Amino acid sequence: MPALVVHLAVVERLAQDGRGLPAELVRTLQEDLEYARLGAALPDLPFYEGLAGAVRQLRNATARPPPFARLFHAEQPVALGLKLAELVATGSLVGSHAGRAVVAGYFTHLVLDRRLHPLTELLAARLRGPGESARQAHQRVEAIQASLYLREAFGEDLLGKAPLAEKLRVLKRPGAPFFSGLGRGMYELIRTGCQEVWGVAPEKPTIDAWLRGLYFYVRLASSPLAAIAFPAVSTSLYRHTFDGPELDLVAEMEKALREARKVVSQLYQLIGRADFSPRAAGAFTAQFPEGAAGSLLA
Repeated sequence: MPALVVHLAVVERLAQDGRGLPAELVRTLQEDLEYARLGAALPDLPFYEGLAGAVRQLRNATARPPPFARLFHAEQPVALGLKLAELVATGSLVGSHAGRAVVAGYFTHLVLDRRLHPLTELLAARLRGPGESARQAHQRVEAIQASLYLREAFGEDLLGKAPLAEKLRVLKRPGAPFFSGLGRGMYELIRTGCQEVWGVAPEKPTIDAWLRGLYFYVRLASSPLAAIAFPAVSTSLYRHTFDGPELDLVAEMEKALREARKVVSQLYQLIGRADFSPRAAGAFTAQFPEGAAGSLLA
């Protein structure tokens, strides 16, 4: 699965280049970009619980994936997204614009995981060093991809630089989420969706701890300490492993963007019609089938 910074950069690219998206959805993504980022970050948030989680992620030292990370990635992720979209369509928990932004970001995450996972696995196997575990090699490739893609998306490698912090913000309120945390309506959207699909849901203090950890991670990733996790990428390494007829990272990212536009446009139409009947949901999953969003390398 791609690094979280890649997921958030892709959502911003989607908002900036809305070709093929309904005009109203483009405005929603632009005006509620933080909520779109929140949706894109949601499946990975359990990795960031507290300061310890933030440091583990920065050092690429994650042990076994947390239980909710497994659920978000492997236990009916499409069904969960459709349930979130259905709840947004009712308008009972969050505003329609914020809710649509969250759903768009969430499905962009699923698209990107599915598109990049095979490429990441291939590169990890090819570049795995002596004594390096499969997970470590996978995480190292993710870090290199993040560095390269930020350069492609924003014209410079923002890792370790202060402007990156603003591009990774997932809440409307600036600053640290230490006090109120996630808004009650947004929490209820996530809780209700998880409860109805899985029969279990994270409590609000748990999600707030994830957000605090992500805040710490963002502060670290936008500081010189980012060099610990995101090594400088040489031109030769890029040319030989990420840019060619077999493995072209930028081309794969563009394919992912095109697919994301298609998927979120279909979701937008479903939400607009408020039609989540078995027939409507089946038509959607025929185009975007249920399945694991990449691998967590257990």
